Amino acid sequence: MACSTIHAMPTFDLNQSYLTNRAHQIIEKDLSVTSVAFERGIIHLGIIKDESGSSRLSCELTHNGEIKLDRRYGFRSGEMLWAAHRCSDAIMNRLTGRTGEFSNRLAIIFPSHPTIVYESDVHCNRFDQLFNAHVPVIGATWSSNSRKIAYITKDQNHYELKVYDRINDEHRLLLESEQPLSSPSWSNKDRELYFTQFTHGEPKLMSWRYRRKNQLTFGNDIDLMPFGTKEGVMYVSVNGDNTDLYMINAEGSKNRILHSDGKILYPQMVDQSIYYIYDHNDAKSLIRFDLATKKQVTLLNNNNLKAFTATPIGPLVASDGKVMLLDSNGHSRWSKPISATWLSMPVN
Repeated sequence: MACSTIHAMPTFDLNQSYLTNRAHQIIEKDLSVTSVAFERGIIHLGIIKDESGSSRLSCELTHNGEIKLDRRYGFRSGEMLWAAHRCSDAIMNRLTGRTGEFSNRLAIIFPSHPTIVYESDVHCNRFDQLFNAHVPVIGATWSSNSRKIAYITKDQNHYELKVYDRINDEHRLLLESEQPLSSPSWSNKDRELYFTQFTHGEPKLMSWRYRRKNQLTFGNDIDLMPFGTKEGVMYVSVNGDNTDLYMINAEGSKNRILHSDGKILYPQMVDQSIYYIYDHNDAKSLIRFDLATKKQVTLLNNNNLKAFTATPIGPLVASDGKVMLLDSNGHSRWSKPISATWLSMPVN
């Protein structure tokens, strides 16, 4: 199999059912945003019924007459979208070894409905309500397997940190506080939950593990916006006019990654790249910092940046009335007229 050069998009052998045609469209759209293809490959899709009568999307990949992939993905009514994305993931994994690209779920909050968390895919094909918190949700983050969402609500001066289980449709209260809470983020394997809480008038980095809260940072600095990574937890620290990006590793050692004369906002890591919003005198830019080369690339200049989330195929950015999916160099993959105040997607 050739994986480095695009010779042609794969062809599809499909039946004429609506669902199969729709699956074809989804998979083709997924693969079109990658630089991976193969020669003389054929993908066969079909909708079948198992012994219990449940629907399954079958996906078979052949190369030179040999079956390279044969998968079946069950789906309930209205959820064929996710079965098609899982087919895309399986194809990508067979070709590249990478996992978890297109079946990752997006959590999105709209300014018109601040109490409701919706879910979508990376293409924003459609929006389904996950839950209504009945009070404004000011931050939400997916677990790595897209099963749970940690979220923070604010009702006047009362804050709550909760976890929603998508599979069981259950909410669990972790913490109530009269001091502001913000920026929830799961640890790498979802064993720990990071967040910011005001302590003695200053925000500090906290974690929730084994049903208890632990304070991770101390001193006079303002510590904000944690993000769990494979290496540990990354966070922003402000001291006067200086803003630093730090990493606390599993052993508890703290190392500075970046120093800035402006604000570093919402840092997120994918592989060896750190994405963040840079705010200097209200001029905002989306930046990608390469950990290997220590070089920074400006992906987007937009003073109206509202939110962004890293995704496995590039950052998803919300500005005034628009959501854009960019590649790692800042080129637009697509743009849609959608207003959003919060975006979150696991990046595995």
